[in-house]
Amino acid sequence: NCQAIFNNVQISSIPLLSVSISSTAITCTGVSDGTLTASILSGTAPVSYQWFDLLTSNLISSTNPITGLPTGVYSLVATDAYGCIDNWYGALVNPTSITSSLLSTNVTLNGADNGIIITSSPIGGSAPYSYSWVGAGGFTSISQNLTGLAPGQYILTITDANGCESPPYNAYINEPSCNVNIISVITQPECFNTNGNITWNNSGGSGPYLNVITDALGSVVYTDFSFSGAELLPHGDYLLQVTDVFGCVALVSIIIREPDPLVPNYTTTDVICFGESSGTLNVTASGGTGPGTYTIDYATISPTAIP
Repeated sequence: NCQAIFNNVQISSIPLLSVSISSTAITCTGVSDGTLTASILSGTAPVSYQWFDLLTSNLISSTNPITGLPTGVYSLVATDAYGCIDNWYGALVNPTSITSSLLSTNVTLNGADNGIIITSSPIGGSAPYSYSWVGAGGFTSISQNLTGLAPGQYILTITDANGCESPPYNAYINEPSCNVNIISVITQPECFNTNGNITWNNSGGSGPYLNVITDALGSVVYTDFSFSGAELLPHGDYLLQVTDVFGCVALVSIIIREPDPLVPNYTTTDVICFGESSGTLNVTASGGTGPGTYTIDYATISPTAIP
């Protein structure tokens, strides 16, 4: 029946394990650079960590912090020296993708270099943004908006402050077909060995226009820079070519035909008896341009001799 007596026995409580989680966000959509870090608020060291991917239920790490994470849902089971456990659940998400839109204005004339592309202010990512354009013929630019563009395809990539890139944006600058017009009037020669005439007015495209007339052998017979023209041309075949400042061309075929020489033909019938007016004169003509008129110079002959 021996007894031992203990006085002033103190029993201390074990602190509960409590952890706090901080995260470093994923910088760019599709990039695996997120970080989760556990901080001990209370509990007894050492503490072990088990990180899980909740989408697969797989253990993915036993270290703290855990780095190189893609977007996903994660959990932590933390256990301290006394077996106390604390749990955490959370997610890492992709940042908003960089989006924008392009508005293009085509060139106004065939061959012109006045196309425009306007880029809307980007949404998503982290400002400030930089712009990188490439296009046909080695074109490059770092401007947000483009002017003075030739026809062709242009591709834009936007990069934000974290180095994240947008998907490529494509814009096309188109040009209208050549629209130089010639309104011409050709007047044929009225007489043999005289000239015909052509007059014309140009429209469409962009003037002033280069006007060139060549003959059937290709020799230049007329050239001028103007919005209209006129030229006398002898018998022959010609081509009028009008070219605007951007190289658009319109053509008019010119055919000048002079009439044959005017040749009179006549027959006569003598009077039957002296003093009578029974003689005749019949005149016809070939060549020239009909219809014609006839004038007889009677000289000293009495008009009454020819009915």
